[in-house]
Amino acid sequence: MDREMTKTKTVTILKTVFVYFLLVLYMVPFALVLINSLKSKVNIVRYPLELIDPNGPQWGNYVTAWVDMEFPKAFMNSFIITGFSILLLIVFSAMAAYLFVRTDWKICKVSFSVMVASMLSRSR
Repeated sequence: MDREMTKTKTVTILKTVFVYFLLVLYMVPFALVLINSLKSKVNIVRYPLELIDPNGPQWGNYVTAWVDMEFPKAFMNSFIITGFSILLLIVFSAMAAYLFVRTDWKICKVSFSVMVASMLSRSR
């Protein structure tokens, strides 16, 4: 009993360490982007892993990106596209659900079973 419990704890600890390792691995590129956003273009190319620009943080990069990229317009475009996508997903999901519940077709039963099976396999 104690041996089995120790093995379970060891496996849990190893899984936790592995998950934290993956977290750090996935977050490194985001951290590098954030760090490099505060450096001049020359220092990004010359010293990409250097944490601080020799001239200090270059906050003007954010102003330049805001103006040159037309950020408010790009944000609104993304917001509109996302809104319409969600609206379409809701409409078509409701229609599919109605079809699954109200009809006795074999293809509906198979499709519903496949959907449920895919959700069950991901929840592990």
